Amino acid sequence: MKKKIKKIGGIAGFLLGGVSGAALLNAVARNYALEFNSTKVMVNNKSISMQNFYDNLVYTYEGWFYVDEQGQKTSVDSLCDTSYRRRAANSCYKNASFVEKIDTIYVDYAESVADSQAQKHLVYAIGAQDTVAQIPFLGVQNYGTMVIREFVSNDSAVQARVDKYNDEFNCTREHEMQHYFNMKAGMREWNSYSIKFAECCMDEMSASLAQCLAQIKKYQLHNGDKKYLTGRFKFLNQAIQEGRISTLGRFSKKEQQLIAESIFDEWMDIRYDMYEQRNRNRAVLYLSGATYQGIQPDWKRHEALMRKCFTIDGYDFWKYIKKREHEIFERISPEHKAQYASYSRYKFKTMKHFEQMEEIRQNEGKGAFKRKVGSNVLLSKLIKKFGYNR
Repeated sequence: MKKKIKKIGGIAGFLLGGVSGAALLNAVARNYALEFNSTKVMVNNKSISMQNFYDNLVYTYEGWFYVDEQGQKTSVDSLCDTSYRRRAANSCYKNASFVEKIDTIYVDYAESVADSQAQKHLVYAIGAQDTVAQIPFLGVQNYGTMVIREFVSNDSAVQARVDKYNDEFNCTREHEMQHYFNMKAGMREWNSYSIKFAECCMDEMSASLAQCLAQIKKYQLHNGDKKYLTGRFKFLNQAIQEGRISTLGRFSKKEQQLIAESIFDEWMDIRYDMYEQRNRNRAVLYLSGATYQGIQPDWKRHEALMRKCFTIDGYDFWKYIKKREHEIFERISPEHKAQYASYSRYKFKTMKHFEQMEEIRQNEGKGAFKRKVGSNVLLSKLIKKFGYNR
């Protein structure tokens, strides 16, 4: 490649020796100047012109490098490779520190309800905030900050009603911690829209699995006290009573399969519709900064992520969930698939320069990519030589 660039440069020098040759190269430089000066590229979080970029490339045995004013070298290959950008975009999530907070939710009977109905209606408030009739989320995890809701009432009857929502019984912490583990494992990394939506659904299933296992442990530790089986998992009480799930020692493969498939079934039956819009929004948010190449289906990375998410307490639940994941993809509506296709087309149409270069490498090969880089370097030199750079 280095010899080829020198050869092209030599030809350019030869042509410059003649009036007609110089005029030709001047016309070429003028023709490309607007594109090279107006097109912006991002290098190390700094926006520079395409002209500046290619004019400051150097070639070594390791390939092409951009050298900035401080002498810092950046590989062109890394700038035109989605895997580098994907890792950089998600490094903040993998390195997020963990913070835990407790929100106290005050619960009482609704004053506006007639006395005869008051016992049936509860209202919830955080501190001095207005009361609401709907129970808030029991826990929230976002970017390493986990919030656990603790429900408190001055009325013993009310407290008895809401105790099951508290972490002591509900095992909210284990649920939210699993979301945190999944985030660090790569839940927010790029993939296709459909795969990312399915992964968001399975992120919830994974957290529910961790929560279910925690409730079984609590039930064990408290000598079979049924208060610790809160009803959050409909299958659990009956399965334990019938002896299909042991509360002693490690779970057999048959028990692992029962737990995994029961969690999957309950989530799809009860929670899919509740979470559909939310998980669609999550998928779009996670992919908002993704390149066109970054939203292509990558089943290998999907498989690796799911295996991490469903390896809980030393059990590999993924081998059971994997057989069922097609049910999530089959449930994505044609309307939503059309939206995902529309988002994909938009990313294709709005590809930036480095993405376009990556397309050349993927579709035409490394040789074509290197020739294009060399050609752009030569053009930048011509633009500069004829004074069209700015």
